[in-house]
Amino acid sequence: MSRWVFFILGVALAVPSSLAVNWALDLRRESKALSLEEDVGSSRESFVALTDASPRPPLPLRLVDTGSVGIHADPDSWREHDYSHASLAFRDLETDDGFQRTEAEWRDYVDTMVAYGNNGVVVGTFLDLVDFDRVGAGDEIYAADSEIRRRHHVRRESFGRLFDYARTAGMRVYVKTDMLAMTPELADYLGGIDGGFKASNPKVWDVFRLGLEELFDRMELDGLLIRIGEAGSLYRDPLSHDSSAMFVRDAAGLQSMLQGILPAFDGTEMDLILRSWSVGVGELGELHTDPEVYERALGSIRSPNLIVSTKYVAGDYFSFFETNPTLFQGPHRRLVEFQSRREYEGFGAIPNFLGSVHQRALLEITDRNPNVVGIYNWTQAGGPQRAGPMSLYLRHGFWTWIDANVYATSRLGLQPNVSMDEVIVDWLELRFGDEPETHPALERILSESRQVIEDGLYLRPFAEQSRWIAGIELPPLMWIQEWDMLNGWAAISSIVYEACKPHLRETIADGYAAERRVEEWLHELESARTSVSRAHSSVEPDQGRQQPATDDVLASLRYHVDLLGLWAAHRESFLLYYDWMENGSPESRRSWNVARERFAGTAAEHRASYGDNLDFPAYELAPASRAMTAAGRGDDAMWLARFVLLSIVLALALGTAPLQRRTGWYAGKKMMRYLWIGAMRPWRSRGLRRDPSPPYFGLTSTVLCVCALTLVSLTSVSSWTLSLGVAIVVLVFIVGLKTGLTGPRIDAKDRFLPMAAVPLLIVCLPVLGALAWRGPLGFWHGFWTSETFRLLWVGALSLAGVWALYALWVVMPHGRKVPVRVLSAGLCLAFGSVLTLLWFVPDISYLLRLLDQPLLVVPMSASILTGITEYGGVGNEVLYYARGLGLALAAVGAYLGTGHRV
Repeated sequence: MSRWVFFILGVALAVPSSLAVNWALDLRRESKALSLEEDVGSSRESFVALTDASPRPPLPLRLVDTGSVGIHADPDSWREHDYSHASLAFRDLETDDGFQRTEAEWRDYVDTMVAYGNNGVVVGTFLDLVDFDRVGAGDEIYAADSEIRRRHHVRRESFGRLFDYARTAGMRVYVKTDMLAMTPELADYLGGIDGGFKASNPKVWDVFRLGLEELFDRMELDGLLIRIGEAGSLYRDPLSHDSSAMFVRDAAGLQSMLQGILPAFDGTEMDLILRSWSVGVGELGELHTDPEVYERALGSIRSPNLIVSTKYVAGDYFSFFETNPTLFQGPHRRLVEFQSRREYEGFGAIPNFLGSVHQRALLEITDRNPNVVGIYNWTQAGGPQRAGPMSLYLRHGFWTWIDANVYATSRLGLQPNVSMDEVIVDWLELRFGDEPETHPALERILSESRQVIEDGLYLRPFAEQSRWIAGIELPPLMWIQEWDMLNGWAAISSIVYEACKPHLRETIADGYAAERRVEEWLHELESARTSVSRAHSSVEPDQGRQQPATDDVLASLRYHVDLLGLWAAHRESFLLYYDWMENGSPESRRSWNVARERFAGTAAEHRASYGDNLDFPAYELAPASRAMTAAGRGDDAMWLARFVLLSIVLALALGTAPLQRRTGWYAGKKMMRYLWIGAMRPWRSRGLRRDPSPPYFGLTSTVLCVCALTLVSLTSVSSWTLSLGVAIVVLVFIVGLKTGLTGPRIDAKDRFLPMAAVPLLIVCLPVLGALAWRGPLGFWHGFWTSETFRLLWVGALSLAGVWALYALWVVMPHGRKVPVRVLSAGLCLAFGSVLTLLWFVPDISYLLRLLDQPLLVVPMSASILTGITEYGGVGNEVLYYARGLGLALAAVGAYLGTGHRV
């Protein structure tokens, strides 16, 4: 086949592949409207401007979660930095001592929430209260004498006593569950149900409807709250047999579920509260934020018992998000969700008063939607409970700032347009009544805290833009992951820098200005604190809900100053690095070196100060440190890439006929000729057939070394294990290809082994060319920020791949082209051999994490892994299929290659 045909095929592949990569990434951005969370805190007059002359009436439903009731204050579990989202609450209800402890915590919490103005509590329990006695003969799911029935009976009795106290105190009681929630027995039963175990099957929901009817007959409740948009192993209690899964993924399934279980509520005053939260996956991925998806999924559902509960922001609980537009629509009764212990903004360990933010949102939503009937305020819930500060609201640790948010948000439920000045004064009198000298300083802290969060924690130019990758909107706090993990990934850093570049100096200055402001708070409160009697200077956390100590507030401010210094140094270091990488000036390089040293010193001091502190824990600095190490080695990687690239070019040049004729003998001269012909002029390979001793070892070793060094350059010389792994993969590929083409024996007549390796050099050239510009991080920066770079690089890589295929087609030492069957045998055996290496990979998460550290492209954190594996459906079955495909390809290659010697 003519080389021109392959060239045309290469161009035909390069253009669509380049366009396909850009289309798949779908990198786009747009400016946001003014966020509710912007510029709300610097002036206390802004609070007053939000209020009307006449008070607004209370919202009928004012719900809270269960706080920290029933959660063990176990320091060891926090030290393990467990990222599980399971609260592990109410584990002790089956023992007398455990129930008594839980009951005391419950009474204290309920009394406080009632005093704050709330009238409902949502309890995380459901499956452990239901026996499904009305399904079939009554024992088809749980046997009549099973231990699980005994356990359910005990928990119904225990929860019943807790619920009775709450109702007596004036609180409505709701239970909550993910849908689908399962036990092994329930999963087995549903797996055999007629019509299939799928969300659109009404018989699935008949089972849950019967379970709800049983529950409502046995226990006095006010309703059920369900979540469909998030579930999985992150929420599983390891000591429980319950589990959950994202089962409802499309509008048909959601409608089938609601139509199936709403009849259990007909004719009652109980509520079915549906949380519209979704994580961006599948047809319902935008249910939470897209009015069209919301209308398509829920517009046809009409029921007086249905309430839809939605977060007040158009996303998760970050700043710089607009008001959620789906809260302005629909015929359903609505709840507005708020989070008082903000998971992405320090978990309450630093000042972060949300009263004015929540008020602006609630006033806007209630003004535009008369169907809003209440709020749902999270006092403890949200995020990893034991990966953050060990703050258990009202019970243990430092919870002062959380309490300020709970109090203010609860007051909004009673009077949405209440003066925030009045709220602040009332809360300070409640919590710091014996320390009036500190009130002015604390008022300033509360009033200015939002501005500091926005300027110090967020990078404003990035946060003020909406950006999408692959159709998923990025959160505005990308440079810090999972609340405490400083960014060290090229994709994030590149995109954030691109947004901040026009305002680079101002963005860096904002971080240090926020640090100085909190230092002013600290000095002001310290001065006020000196005039307060030492009799009120400290309160032991284990003494329960008492007057919070101002000393603890001072500790929080010192922690905040330390964090702001860390954040400011980190933002300066990585932004200046990318600034140098773009302009390459010596001045930019010197500025970056200074910033890098400052960050290293700040990080060391931060670890030393807070490394063992559970109330104010140290941040996870490993990704950022690895990135700075990789950046520091960027010059080495860049020069290594240039050296390898130049060496390849020189070797190819020495293999040309003119230089071969004009140079005398030297070691490796023959190998240079092989490299030139195999890489650039494979159709001339017939001239090599008379060579009695082709350089097997030299050619193969050279190609393997080039591939390994290319990977070393790509990873900033940070992972020799990955480079070794790639060398092994390449070697397996070559051996498999050779075996498929010529059989397993190697002798003087089998000249394909070295020539099969040579075309791999061509594939390395586009990678090395990109790395030679500014090193590995420069390569990734160009890939993530420049559409032109992606088009050219992917196109070049595609052309190189087709050229390598052409070389494999024609380069045969015996002087003839490879028959299609023989070439198919070699390729099948080669790719099959590589895929069979996946037998050494235990699971898909391991494989994704394996690529995280050396490539430093995107974080393979627990939440992202969950999104990929459980929400995106990329589970271990992918490995199983790949392994099976590898074995099948190897078998096909062995069969096709049997008896064929070339």
